[in-house]
Amino acid sequence: MDVKLTKTQQRIVEAYERGYRVSEGGALTGPSGRSLKIQLYGNQRYPTFSTNWNYVYGLPTHQFAAYCFYKEESFKCEVIRHLNSDTLDVSKRNIALGTHSQNNLDKNPQIRKQAAIKARAVQGTVSKNAK
Repeated sequence: MDVKLTKTQQRIVEAYERGYRVSEGGALTGPSGRSLKIQLYGNQRYPTFSTNWNYVYGLPTHQFAAYCFYKEESFKCEVIRHLNSDTLDVSKRNIALGTHSQNNLDKNPQIRKQAAIKARAVQGTVSKNAK
């Protein structure tokens, strides 16, 4: 691959090489084949799982799942999409590669509308792009 990988991407590849996997059904397993729980910690938006080799490092589970399903292509896309908006569901039917625009269109229209209203309210009385 001719793309320079970030630290997280390097660790994702390392985890895969060490035997961590996400099945098409969304089950995360460690090198021994033991099932690992996918959960959110604290105020995290996306779940992570920890690796403990020479260091402890939390890897984003959805990015690791995308690597398991799409290999290096997952590093070239803008975002990893959750098609059903459930961040804990890392099954192949829910994880897709795409753009920010596609990711926003995956959201429920009511949620998109609320986000747009909130973003507009932050701008104040005069729009930042007003002439």
